[in-house]
Amino acid sequence: MSKVTIAGDVNGTGVFTIAAPNGNTNRTLVLPDEAGTIDTLQRAGNVLQVVNFVTTDKGSVVAGVASVDTTLSPDIFKTITPVGNNSKFLVQVRWNGEATHGSQWNSGWNILRDGNRINSSGNNSWDSIQSPSLNYTSVDNDSTGEGMTTFVLDTTGSTSGISTTYRLAISNNQNITATIFTNRLFNASTANGAIGYEVWSSEMIITEIAG
Repeated sequence: MSKVTIAGDVNGTGVFTIAAPNGNTNRTLVLPDEAGTIDTLQRAGNVLQVVNFVTTDKGSVVAGVASVDTTLSPDIFKTITPVGNNSKFLVQVRWNGEATHGSQWNSGWNILRDGNRINSSGNNSWDSIQSPSLNYTSVDNDSTGEGMTTFVLDTTGSTSGISTTYRLAISNNQNITATIFTNRLFNASTANGAIGYEVWSSEMIITEIAG
């Protein structure tokens, strides 16, 4: 029969207590058959939780002239309630759709935390963390999709139990409006797209990391 030994440190004076919870069910803790050190969930760098938001809804939004941080339609956002204090948040976004010709050169994506930009180059219409992809250089407001994947690491910190909302937004830095179609193409005019035209999903993933 193997044995379990709890050994104190000869130089320490503290008392370490192993306490049972207020439960009525018998439990067994099985130790791994290898050497190691017991970790704590709140150690810096540990993943505390992962949440995500996926949408297959299709829609469009018009970003006005020199507009800042227009919310998409459908809205791509997620609210997370931190389980730790001073956590960091890795926010990853995957967007698919089509932008009207010209807006690929003159617009930019930002991720907002409770309405404020994170890790952006500034707060103007020409500042962003990512530009839309450019799949076709000629005028083709029809059936040429774009895609974008981006991420930010938010080190602002957190308070356990106080929710935070992250949102994808686009800014338009040109002298004409820009229409951004999400999960559908320009010419797929119906709510569910159209036969022969691609449709997609878009997603936001948030990882809370102990600070």
